[in-house]
Amino acid sequence: VKGEDNTVDGMSNGDTISAEQKSILSSADIGSDINIKIQFNYKDATFDNYGNGKKMKELNLSLYVVPDIEAEYPGGRENLAKSLSKSVMSHITDTTEAKKSWDAVVNFVVDENGNVKGAKIIRTSSNSKIDEWLIEAVSKMQKWKPAQLSKGTKVEQKISIQVGGGRDPRRSTGGC
Repeated sequence: VKGEDNTVDGMSNGDTISAEQKSILSSADIGSDINIKIQFNYKDATFDNYGNGKKMKELNLSLYVVPDIEAEYPGGRENLAKSLSKSVMSHITDTTEAKKSWDAVVNFVVDENGNVKGAKIIRTSSNSKIDEWLIEAVSKMQKWKPAQLSKGTKVEQKISIQVGGGRDPRRSTGGC
């Protein structure tokens, strides 16, 4: 049943997933978040001598549907790190400022044509100018090799990258 918040519910009794649940999982779009709530009875041996000992437990799993072949920056992750560092660091003149505030996470989408769109900061560097320069650098990146499904169909993909980590990126040896 599809709810107002775009959720789909599927129920199962027992230890296997139902046909309805399989159908829901197989129809999930690339980029979908799948949240699974599992409720089960847990037998607690410490209570066996004092009563029933069964407790209802709940487990929550979160999954994200990724394409078979993920989007790739030309030259790979190392070139991506160098490109972003170079773009942002070209604006920074104070090495001390760069070291203390260089830590951010940015999300964006690589569309089916390899274009970058929708860049936004999801964890700030604590420096609004660096965040602004990072958004600008990501938004102006060259085309990526787009993500693909197993049969070669190109699809968009959400990307999340951490940039920095509190070190001077001019001395970085790789990674974002």
